[in-house]
Amino acid sequence: DPKLRAKLRWVAARANRCGYSQAYAAADFERAGGDPAELQQIAERLDELPAGERAALQFARQMTVDASAVTDEEVARLVAIYGERSVVAMVLELACANFQDRLILALDLPLEEGGPLPPVALRFPALDKLDEIPRAGRPEELPAAGSVSRANEQPAAEPGENQEWASLDLAALRRLLDVQRDRPGRVSVPAWESVRERLPPEVYPPDRPLRIKWSLVVLGHQPDMGMAWMRCLRAFGREADLDRVLAESVFWVITRTIHCFY
Repeated sequence: DPKLRAKLRWVAARANRCGYSQAYAAADFERAGGDPAELQQIAERLDELPAGERAALQFARQMTVDASAVTDEEVARLVAIYGERSVVAMVLELACANFQDRLILALDLPLEEGGPLPPVALRFPALDKLDEIPRAGRPEELPAAGSVSRANEQPAAEPGENQEWASLDLAALRRLLDVQRDRPGRVSVPAWESVRERLPPEVYPPDRPLRIKWSLVVLGHQPDMGMAWMRCLRAFGREADLDRVLAESVFWVITRTIHCFY
């Protein structure tokens, strides 16, 4: 529901202290016919909301503050109320919301003059047409290392100083992964055959079965949202052109920091 989507986005932005996104979420809520006073009720009197909506908004905040603390019982309750497809959509929306908030906060973006601005009507190109789109321009020279002001930068830790990072060796990690593999999933994982029917052949050729459970869940339960995300990732990959080792190292640091075993 458009109003619930806007509320979920507003809750995430508020938890992230991202005023920019809060303003846009509030504008989306009003555009969907919502009363701004309802957003204030979320902040001050959440316990007065209907049980189903309250559960979804509490889930949104927990997913933003510490997603690793979400319980099986919380997800099961949401699935019972909204169904698997909608719960997967909630997770994807909150993932995108937190992704966007971190960009906005890191770049310290100001709200546009006269904003929030209305949505822009656009269509994304098909995945097989991406190579026809020119890449965004890049400056010829970037600031030299150390030339950017870092007033709050902390000194780097000496090797061996952070014992928490060194406490998990490969054998221990493999044992934890085995434990995780034995856990039942919180939502069903669609079969590749049912997912393949919804995908254009240029994304995943029929003769190359997709086995990654995360991808099967996303593309099986929310193919439109999943395809949009894949287009975003592929466009980013083309433009950023990051060193693969650096990219995977950054990814590992982030997932370890937020306790994402997967």
